[in-house]
Amino acid sequence: MDRNVHIGKVGWGAVAIVVAVLVAAGLAALFQRGAQPSPQGRQVESSPQDLRAFLRDKRARLGGYGWVDRDAGVIHVPIERAMQRMVEEQR
Repeated sequence: MDRNVHIGKVGWGAVAIVVAVLVAAGLAALFQRGAQPSPQGRQVESSPQDLRAFLRDKRARLGGYGWVDRDAGVIHVPIERAMQRMVEEQR
């Protein structure tokens, strides 16, 4: 078993995953908001500002620390740190 980890490949793979998640989340938000009927029965359209705010929140979550479930002691860590820990655990 090869124990050498190619950090460059892992890093580019991580970047590709982050980009794919952000694109998928943005598209999902657009489709979800565009499909919600307004009280008058018309479709509600999301604005570019809504999408920017949504993506800003997702990027902050991917790059920051925070609680997922405080009572259970579950946190989220920046994706770069999570990947680093996974590499360390494989050694």
